[in-house]
Amino acid sequence: MAKIISQFMLILLISVATANSRADIHSVTPSDVYAQVLRIEQKTLELQRQLGIKDAPEIPKVIKTELLSRHIFAKTYMLLTKITLFREQKKLPMVRPVSIEPQAELLPYTNWAQCLRILTEIEILEKALDISTTTPPTPVVTGKRPIDVFNKLNQISALWSVLIGGQITPPYVYAEAMRLNEDVSAILQAQNLTDTALPPAKLANATPGDSLDATFEILREIQKLQVQAGLEPFNLDELHLPKQQAHPQDVFNMIEMLQAELQPLKVKLGLKHTMTPVAQYYDNKKPADVTQVLGYIANRLHLLNLRRD
Repeated sequence: MAKIISQFMLILLISVATANSRADIHSVTPSDVYAQVLRIEQKTLELQRQLGIKDAPEIPKVIKTELLSRHIFAKTYMLLTKITLFREQKKLPMVRPVSIEPQAELLPYTNWAQCLRILTEIEILEKALDISTTTPPTPVVTGKRPIDVFNKLNQISALWSVLIGGQITPPYVYAEAMRLNEDVSAILQAQNLTDTALPPAKLANATPGDSLDATFEILREIQKLQVQAGLEPFNLDELHLPKQQAHPQDVFNMIEMLQAELQPLKVKLGLKHTMTPVAQYYDNKKPADVTQVLGYIANRLHLLNLRRD
């Protein structure tokens, strides 16, 4: 009897701990995420100071669209990619950012945890470079929305552009396009569709502006599928820049937004455990290659029809 009571108490304690953990997960707010982002900013500025980098970053455009938590995660992924590029430049082993399982609705907690990963990555870099900095305390922040977090991360991303001596390059953009293509393959397979789509002809003189236009063709296809699946489509038109103003980084950013939009659709289609694969390494890729593969993704998505007539 004593053994049974002991086992019951153990199960009860585990249940209570799990319940408390879940309560903590759901209690994290965008303000909590913002507080961690401020710590990332301080660590990044200190890293720049230690490396003697004094170049001023570009001031990013302030986005006003009320973005969601899934879009914040997309921005943290971009920041981790810049850290990966920094590692590559410093001849350190590359660590590609990982994916998470698709979520119908991403909680702020997920972004809070992602911020802790970024802080850890910076500390690992400091150790490798024999740099010693203090870890800033977590400030008290209130009244922040997801868009506030996104814009602050945009500012930090600009700081990392200075650290890597430029912006994300076309091969990195191409790698993200291929990740998106893998997600589309999973959806086509789940729908038992034969892939009859063909890639468009390669435009030899394609620019990042052409690539950015192609991402919005994909967005239109995703929005069509979202409506068919009973999901609310999200307007990202504010991220569409004039062709002459677009850079590879803007294309990368938009591809991550497309990934964010695709995840709830994957959940709806029963692909909750189908994670987007880790980005592979590509070399000698140009905007023409990026634009072509993005056009192919749009053509593949166009094959889908989720209406149940």
